[in-house]
Amino acid sequence: MKKRERQEKRNTEKRTIQSKTEENPFQERRIEQKRIGKKVLLVLMALCLAIPVGIPLIGILTAILFGILAIIFAAALISLILVITLGLMGLVCIGIGIGKIFVLPSLGLLIAGIGCLAVAIGILIAWLCIWAIIKAAPWAMRKIVDLCGIPFQRRRYRR
Repeated sequence: MKKRERQEKRNTEKRTIQSKTEENPFQERRIEQKRIGKKVLLVLMALCLAIPVGIPLIGILTAILFGILAIIFAAALISLILVITLGLMGLVCIGIGIGKIFVLPSLGLLIAGIGCLAVAIGILIAWLCIWAIIKAAPWAMRKIVDLCGIPFQRRRYRR
C-alpha cells in the first residue's frame, strides 16, 4: 500500500512539473535545483544533529571493546599463573610428603596426596585453557566478526 501511494505521489509531481515546464522550459531546472538544495540541507542538518551523539557513542563502544579485551587478557594471564602455581606447589608438596613419610607416614602420605591433587588440578586447568584456545576462541571471533558485519549487510537483516 505504501509503495503504491508513493508511486502515485511521484506521478502527480511529474505531471505538475511537466505542466509547469511546458509553460517555461527553465522551470524544470529550477525545481531540480530546489530539490537538490533541500536534500543537501537535510543531510547537513542530520550531520549537525548526529555529531554530538555519534562521537560519544563511538567512544563508548571503543571503551567497551577495550574493556572486554582487557578482561580476556586478564583471564588468560590468571589462568597461566594458576597453572604454574599449582604445578610448583604440587611438586613441592610431593617432595615434602616423601620426606615426611619416614618420620610420620600418615602425614607424609597426606601431604604427598595433596601435592598430587594440586598437580592434577593444574593439568585440568591447563587442558581447559588449551581447549578454550582451540575451540572457543575461533567461534567467539567468528561471532564478533558477524556482529560487526551486521550494519553492512542490509538485505540479510532487513525486517
